[in-house]
Amino acid sequence: MKNGGMEMEMDEWEGLTDQEEPCEYTLSEAEMFAFLGKKTDPADNLTGKVLLVRLPDKKVEGLTEIRKVFQPKASALPWMKGPYPCIIADRLNRIEALEMIDKTGVPDCLRFVCDTQRAAGKGYFSYEEVLLRYREESGGIQRSDFRNTDPVKVVDEESAVNRAKQECTILYTDTEVYDDIPGEMWMVLFYSKGMLGGDQEVYMDRNGITKLIVCGE
Repeated sequence: MKNGGMEMEMDEWEGLTDQEEPCEYTLSEAEMFAFLGKKTDPADNLTGKVLLVRLPDKKVEGLTEIRKVFQPKASALPWMKGPYPCIIADRLNRIEALEMIDKTGVPDCLRFVCDTQRAAGKGYFSYEEVLLRYREESGGIQRSDFRNTDPVKVVDEESAVNRAKQECTILYTDTEVYDDIPGEMWMVLFYSKGMLGGDQEVYMDRNGITKLIVCGE
């Protein structure tokens, strides 16, 4: 047999023909996005909660499917009492949660909200989750008598910090900014590095109007 004008012995082909069966390889999410020419979005893997925001039209069938998909503990079934929204599940990532919500067949009754967290250097939060978290609390919560009551457009993190400073009442060394993109809200955290507690969270809408202030102990 000839190859480029040189004759190859049969034993030289053995390494080319007697190979093992090719193993199956599954692309990772990052590799798949790279193959498709799309960058991964850190927001896709945010962790958070699934809320029941209203009862299904066919209450029994809908709640049965929700129970089947999410399998919540009996102690975590507040949906017959309200008030809504109430938490069905937590510590799920966004992609997993949205798939499970769709599987119930009543996606309009459920909503995913992310926890306050940072991903790839950017801060994310859900104002709806914040309101739910502090719904029954009063200590350290300011719900009125704000300074920022006139609209001033807040378009980026820098302008969010500058606007929130008008409400800050603590000494601090650092700030962090969190964005609720679907809710169109900002949260600016004021704190002193190395100190436990004593921080302050200022929540504002895109027009720079303060909606809530939370002071840590």
